[in-house]
Amino acid sequence: MTDDCILIVENELILAEDLSLTLKELGYEKYQITSTGEDAIAKVTHEKIGFVLMDIKLDGQIDGIEAAKQIQSFSDIPIVYLTAFSNEDLLTRAKETMPYGYLLKPFRSKELKAVIETARYKFEMEQRFKIKFKAMESLARKRKGADEIVTICCHCKKIKDPDGTWEYLESYIESHAIGKCSHSICPICAHGLYPEYYRDE
Repeated sequence: MTDDCILIVENELILAEDLSLTLKELGYEKYQITSTGEDAIAKVTHEKIGFVLMDIKLDGQIDGIEAAKQIQSFSDIPIVYLTAFSNEDLLTRAKETMPYGYLLKPFRSKELKAVIETARYKFEMEQRFKIKFKAMESLARKRKGADEIVTICCHCKKIKDPDGTWEYLESYIESHAIGKCSHSICPICAHGLYPEYYRDE
């Protein structure tokens, strides 16, 4: 179904193995299992992980919420929490990490599939938005200074950039505006430069 590797972070080995079998049945062929938050952080850092199913209660020095926080400091991959706990304090801490979803144990395979597909769709939409936003930022930077005075050489018509370099008109337009340049000749120049072609006009 996907080439992305799903990381299962679960400290109960039997549950982790059961979860991996469920993922296989759902079509997710690539997965890894770990039982600590520290190892989860290391795997996301050094390996190609595309999705994390994170239990909140883990072995090691940090729990799943702290592991998620640290992962989010350098990666935006989707993280879904797996937990048997639903107390308010725990959920408040978990919400602060803005996860892509929750699964309360025990859960059925249909619920697992739904939360993974929903999280992946949300992630994809966010990535598309980021690309569009960056494009808009780039366009805004190009348009910035449209109302500023532009220095043009009165002889060769090159344009002076703010950094002091001189650019050909075409290069300046293409780097500061939308689209590309094409070349033609206006009627006045055509008559002045090539009068033999316009004697009858």
